[in-house]
Amino acid sequence: MQQSKRRSSLFTSRKGSDPDKEKKGLESRADSTGSGCAIPVKQGMLLKRSGKLLNKEWKKKYVALCDNSVLTYHPSLHDYMQNVHGKDIDLLRTTVKVPGKRPP
Repeated sequence: MQQSKRRSSLFTSRKGSDPDKEKKGLESRADSTGSGCAIPVKQGMLLKRSGKLLNKEWKKKYVALCDNSVLTYHPSLHDYMQNVHGKDIDLLRTTVKVPGKRPP
């Protein structure tokens, strides 16, 4: 069975992109914005479910969605302001599966 490769076009279309530019990491995109934090499109608190098998629990995280299609989350607003203990998710490399809907 062949799996489909779905891509989100939430921010930009990736058609005709250069493969060498694809390989650049989040750091290179973050550096292009200059010094300081990128201005987020949306930000706020989010409940994130832990991935532990036995003890799955919900934890509050501070989340920021930037216009360079990167979602960052930190344990608190203070950690976000200090830019420590954060994790990034590149939304150009993610897909969303909606239960009950077939892929296009």
